[in-house]
Amino acid sequence: IGDYAFDGCTSLAEVNFEIGYKNYGNSTLLGAYAFRNCVALESITLPQYLRDDKGSDDSGISIFIAGIGEHCFEGCVNLKEVLFDDNTFRDLDLQYANVLSFGAYAFAGCTSLETVEVPAFVTWDADGGTNPMPLDGIEEYAFAGCTSLKNVIFEEGDLRQDLRIAAHAFEGCTALESLVLPAVTTQIADSAFAGCTGIASFVIPASVQTMGAGVFSGWTAEQSISVEGFAEAPEGWSEAWSEGCLASISWNA
Repeated sequence: IGDYAFDGCTSLAEVNFEIGYKNYGNSTLLGAYAFRNCVALESITLPQYLRDDKGSDDSGISIFIAGIGEHCFEGCVNLKEVLFDDNTFRDLDLQYANVLSFGAYAFAGCTSLETVEVPAFVTWDADGGTNPMPLDGIEEYAFAGCTSLKNVIFEEGDLRQDLRIAAHAFEGCTALESLVLPAVTTQIADSAFAGCTGIASFVIPASVQTMGAGVFSGWTAEQSISVEGFAEAPEGWSEAWSEGCLASISWNA
């Protein structure tokens, strides 16, 4: 589905994807801005073989393209649920970088969205090399401003190699109550959870090697953060990682 395909279709209430065939090397993509501001859309079940793909920018430089494109569902203010089909193809075929990323601003401002499932094939492709550089998995501002989002469910599984959460990914998700990061989370970027004041307690896994600045900015004294595997902030964490955070922090080395 191309960029801007249904952008601003304010009466679009339902989208159905035909059950398709496995087409190695030719990923299904939802383009940038494809469903932006489709304000009547309440639910969507994603295509079975949705994956990132390789492409090139305006300069001809190779890049990865997010399977759920940037700004794809931004502003879909009545979208309550995003589902993966029961028959979703769940193999991870690294020959084709067969991973999935939520693109930048993909669901930003979806103020009715309540629950998000993050399958195990949403991962940073550690074997994909650096040309092009793989996407993080959850890109910047992907769910920013989703003020009704209560639960983010990370599926357990062997497929996920390395989860990276980009800057501002969940910023302003004030209703978020439950979020348990997978044990393979390695990077949490600047302000990723800023303003998520509904989480009572949060655990940072021992796998987190890189932490940006102000990750928990705006958290209150009623909240708590438990850091596993460390007695103090390790090298690779920003000195300002807890800037603007009033939550109690415990270290569990």
